[in-house]
Amino acid sequence: MTFRSARNHYAGTITEVGHSRVSVAYRTRTGRDRDRVRQIHAALVAALSDP
Repeated sequence: MTFRSARNHYAGTITEVGHSRVSVAYRTRTGRDRDRVRQIHAALVAALSDP
């Protein structure tokens, strides 16, 4: 799945599903802590095949 944050698109894996939010684990290209988890609104999540 993909999501957009701060003008960047990220590919990640959904780890938890809530009522209106999902937790997404993703990895950044640079930085000290490259593995990250973020809670985002479910409407902002799209399948990888969607543009």
